[in-house]
Amino acid sequence: MESKAKAWFVWLIGNLIVIFSNMQIIYTFISVDLEKELGLTIAQVALANSAYNWTFAISQFFSGAMFNTFSSKKIYFFSLSTMILGFLVLINSENFSHLILSQVLIAIGASFGFVGAAHISSTCFPVAQFGLMFSLVQTISSLSALVIQILFSSFLAEGIYWKNLIVCIILLGVSIFVLMFFYPEALSERSLEKYTIKSSIKTVICSVLTVLKLKDIWITSIVGAITFGTFLALNTLWAPRLLSNSELDAMGSGIATAVLWLGLAIGAPIADQISNLFENRKHVISAFALLQGVSIIILLCSHLTVHIVYSCMLMFGFFAGGHMLNFTVGSEIVERKRISTSSSIINGFMFIVGGIIASTLALFTDHQMALLTIFAALAAASILNYATKETYPKK
Repeated sequence: MESKAKAWFVWLIGNLIVIFSNMQIIYTFISVDLEKELGLTIAQVALANSAYNWTFAISQFFSGAMFNTFSSKKIYFFSLSTMILGFLVLINSENFSHLILSQVLIAIGASFGFVGAAHISSTCFPVAQFGLMFSLVQTISSLSALVIQILFSSFLAEGIYWKNLIVCIILLGVSIFVLMFFYPEALSERSLEKYTIKSSIKTVICSVLTVLKLKDIWITSIVGAITFGTFLALNTLWAPRLLSNSELDAMGSGIATAVLWLGLAIGAPIADQISNLFENRKHVISAFALLQGVSIIILLCSHLTVHIVYSCMLMFGFFAGGHMLNFTVGSEIVERKRISTSSSIINGFMFIVGGIIASTLALFTDHQMALLTIFAALAAASILNYATKETYPKK
């Protein structure tokens, strides 16, 4: 297989694993069934979901560095095996402990999906193309999340038993697992050193600490965490509540929420192209954050008609796509071999801060105060971003 064809093949398989990692979305739709069948409380179902979120976030800090120590093929076999096992435990759960175990296993396996695609984008393609290739990963991930939401909700609405859907997910995972046997080693991995378990752990920890020592990594991580965290908070928590106050019916509200993902899918690669066009990272990231905030102001100041809600959701999602530039900045701060490590750290921050923002916004009972808080956070992010150095490669 020619090098270019091999790079695309590896990248496409990496995206299939990203899509499989998104299957955790089903938890939102089956939580009521789990509560009834396992005799759990709402608090226990929510705690299991928190176990997934925190395990995923913590694993993110180390998953990227592991791609520098082990081959992506071995890691992907581990990732797929862990997720498949997690879904098998979920489908056979009999109590709360089983449910927690399933969520922890799925989270550990899923933590290698998005970061793995970052590793492949940085090693199989020229470094100048990293931003675009990784933005396209976000596009595929967002569109798959959108399709998964629509399919799962419609299948369950038609009365399909949730365990049958889990079986389909497991079969998809097994299919990708089989496809992995045809997966060639990534172009830069032929010379990977042979590590013992002890030296591997030391290498991973040293790689993470080396990246965490960089001040600009912390700043760009926080900025990206706010822009993406507010997107997650609006998508999962406040969009449904906000839309219940508008003229939209249940289906219209569902479409409006889905439009957020569509906007993100379109905005991610366009943000990269705009940044390259202006040969600037800093101004573009801040502008996208501010324009996210502008869409919130429009929502606050307008009568919530169908067209305004759809337009603002599309606009907010589109400009949230600017968070992918924070990964590009991270890749330009570190050595090429540490790009996957910086990507995993930034992604970990995004999910941790996203959870904190969602939890904080849940304390509000008034949607106007929640939206004002989102705007304030985005305005702060756009200003904080100027504390970083401009990283666009000089000619």
